[in-house]
Amino acid sequence: MRACLLFTLASALALAAHAQFVQQGGKLVGTGATGSADQGQSVAVSADGNTAVIAGTNGLAVSSNAGQSWQNVAVDAQLEDVDLTEDGTAVAVGLEGAIVQYANGEVSLQHVGTADLHTLHLADSSDALDIGFAGGDNGEVLVTDDAGASWTVGPNLGNHTILGIDQIGAGHR
Repeated sequence: MRACLLFTLASALALAAHAQFVQQGGKLVGTGATGSADQGQSVAVSADGNTAVIAGTNGLAVSSNAGQSWQNVAVDAQLEDVDLTEDGTAVAVGLEGAIVQYANGEVSLQHVGTADLHTLHLADSSDALDIGFAGGDNGEVLVTDDAGASWTVGPNLGNHTILGIDQIGAGHR
């Protein structure tokens, strides 16, 4: 029994040792800030690594060339989380029910409810239901079935702050 347990543990460690993460380029270093740096709350990167979006206090920072250059997109909302759809549309959520959609250089901002939203999950194209979720203070859950263009109030999870949200099934990542 002990030998079997040790073999299983050694096998698991050997498999984990094959997972390698390699830093591409230099460290991200913020410079030139006076006062609060406001450098971002959340980052989303496309599967191919070309598109990256940072959500933060002053809106979005967007790169479409693997971080070589960035465009600041001002939004009148403090954003907490961001996700990217497979077509490159960025959807971000934030304080006071703020939901931002950024696609093809166009920004739309809507407020759904008044709860501060802290987390977001958009469905992958492999998900037949194509449902996404946002969550935040006071158990607030919002649901989208059109990649974040419109939202409805979903189930309330009570007096809890939702800091992470995901989906079980085909949309799980």
